[in-house]
Amino acid sequence: MKKVELNTKALRERKGLSQAELGKRIGKSQQQVYVIENGGTVKLDVLAKLMEVLDCDISDLFVVYEQIK
Repeated sequence: MKKVELNTKALRERKGLSQAELGKRIGKSQQQVYVIENGGTVKLDVLAKLMEVLDCDISDLFVVYEQIK
């Protein structure tokens, strides 16, 4: 079975941004960024803002890996 996760935290840290700063740039709170980074639901408009701010493609935002059964 494959599992898909957002790579937001690693991309954010690579840019040197705090959760609060990323939140400000995408129009969300620090708490909402925390939820996103910990598996919360993300709307398409937020994904678009994340790609813009983090300067990445949609494929960079996601990590797919095999889950051990």
